[in-house]
Amino acid sequence: MNLVVACGYKSNEILYANTMKSDNDVKDILKYDIGITTVDSVEAVEQIVKAKWNPKILVRLAVDDSGSRSPFSIKFGARKEEWNKIISVIDYYKLQLEGVSFHIGSASSNPDAFKEAIIQCRVFQKQTNKYLNTIDIGGGFLPDKNIFLDAANKINIEKNNWYENAPKHWIAEPGRFFSSPIQTLYTPIVFCKESEHNRRYILDDSLYGQFTSIPFDHNYQQWRLLNKNLKPINRQKRYKDALFFGKTCDSMDFIAVHKKSPKYKVGDILAFPNMGAYTCATASQFNGFELPIKYYIDKKLPKYNIKNNSDIIHPISIKSEISLSISKELK
Repeated sequence: MNLVVACGYKSNEILYANTMKSDNDVKDILKYDIGITTVDSVEAVEQIVKAKWNPKILVRLAVDDSGSRSPFSIKFGARKEEWNKIISVIDYYKLQLEGVSFHIGSASSNPDAFKEAIIQCRVFQKQTNKYLNTIDIGGGFLPDKNIFLDAANKINIEKNNWYENAPKHWIAEPGRFFSSPIQTLYTPIVFCKESEHNRRYILDDSLYGQFTSIPFDHNYQQWRLLNKNLKPINRQKRYKDALFFGKTCDSMDFIAVHKKSPKYKVGDILAFPNMGAYTCATASQFNGFELPIKYYIDKKLPKYNIKNNSDIIHPISIKSEISLSISKELK
């Protein structure tokens, strides 16, 4: 909130979208004129009342997020059987219901999820008999032109299908859509050792640095080989596997395997485009290594025309065995 206000925005333009706030968070909110927030439980409404805060309310709905890379429904969102309880408490304390919100999960590959979620908003309106002035459709947009246009088309169709008491305001939270394509990571190879069967390379970054996108975001990046002058180069394929490790002391700091790879060299630079989302934000300085230097430029980054290479494997895939989507329960 401090950052937003410092950028020149008015505090009453802020939507505080976390449904589970600490009491200290709420005390800070009261220092500002935050006029709208999101809830997904009776407890969240009672917390607002206890703090003598009187914002407009968006009820966050649990929706089908099974097609996303990072589902949220196990943690956030009110299920259908909880809707009336939440509305009755909002009415009892005479708070103003502004509308509803949802999130189909981060990096969703299923544009139909928006369609089904908006239909669910209409079901909410019918079940609770409440007018919804605002619909927050959340994020989850991938920075892929075709997927984005498909999702936008599905959203517009369902907006137009909302014939009676249609909401006036539609907002979204397209963080990944903007942040993913705006960063390219350039990292050199700093060491190589060769055995009979493979070559092992050390990159000047790690799974604890920018490559946290692999364990945290399940984002398996491929790269373009550059020379020291950042010019793309091609080398004839050899027949040894290349194993790429990060520079920390952890043997699990294992970034990728390139099967039957060309012979990389110390000093070669690997360019990883679209490294914006969940890289800098989750990176640490484990083992005392500094994070990469950031350079800001006011022109488009070069396009490296990286083709998907089935010979590149990412061995570290840390996904919980617990399903983080409760979508089956919602159907």
